[in-house]
Amino acid sequence: ALELSHEISVGDVYSIVSKEGRPLMDDVLANPKIVSLDYHGQQVFAFKATFESVTCKQELLQLVNESPVGLLEPHDKDTYNGVKEDIDALAEEGEVYCVANPESKVRVIFPRHRHLELKVDDDIRKLWADNGEKRTGKMSVEDLEREL
Repeated sequence: ALELSHEISVGDVYSIVSKEGRPLMDDVLANPKIVSLDYHGQQVFAFKATFESVTCKQELLQLVNESPVGLLEPHDKDTYNGVKEDIDALAEEGEVYCVANPESKVRVIFPRHRHLELKVDDDIRKLWADNGEKRTGKMSVEDLEREL
C-alpha cells in the first residue's frame, strides 16, 4: 500500500521541480515532442507528431522519395492514423520498397526510382539462381575472388 508522508487536501498547491532544479513546466515546454495549445483560455499539451506535415498517402510517398537512405516506418502517432495501411498500399503498388529486419521486425521504406532500374538478362538470372548456395555467406573472400 502507498503511504503519504503528509495529507493532501483539495486546494493545496504544489510545485514540481526537476532533478536539475527547474520547474517541470519549463521542461515540458522545452520538449520538442510536446506542443502547448490554448484551449478555451487554458493551456493544454499534446503530443507533437514527428512528421506532422504528412497527412495522406501522397505526402508520405513524397517524404519517402526525399529520403534517399530510407525512412524508418513511422507509427500512427508520428504521422496520421492509417499510415501503416498506406505504406502497405504503396509497397503493393510498387511505389516503394519495404525491407524488414527479421529480428526486430522494424521496417525501413526505400524510394523506388524506376529511372535507375536495369533489365537483367534471363541468363544472368539463371546464373544467379544456380549459384544460390555460394551467396549464403559461407564463402570466404579468397573463395569469392577465385570464383570471379
